[in-house]
Amino acid sequence: SPGKQYRFRLVGAQGLFAYRVAFAEHKLKVFAMDGTLVKPKEVDFIIFHAGERYDFLLETKTADKISDGNSSFPIWGRTLETSIPDVHIVEAILHYDTTPEPDSTEYENVFN
Repeated sequence: SPGKQYRFRLVGAQGLFAYRVAFAEHKLKVFAMDGTLVKPKEVDFIIFHAGERYDFLLETKTADKISDGNSSFPIWGRTLETSIPDVHIVEAILHYDTTPEPDSTEYENVFN
């Protein structure tokens, strides 16, 4: 949803290589590493190794900063392995639902 803040925890459950994760056109505010609070820092991406944990906040764009044609942003994860390029890549999409929430009277009564 636009204009909200979400908390994430990345867990390094991979076996060998470090991963780099980024959310396109969004800053990540890291506030804990391996369960220990740290001074919050805004970053463009996070690199994490096997067994590491990072807690971060993602502040979503406000509705006025989301154009009608651009309400979806890629999320990328990629290993830092260099021997086999472009093999260990994961992708997802951060999509903003810009449709207004319906009034409670617009919901169908499913208990009848």
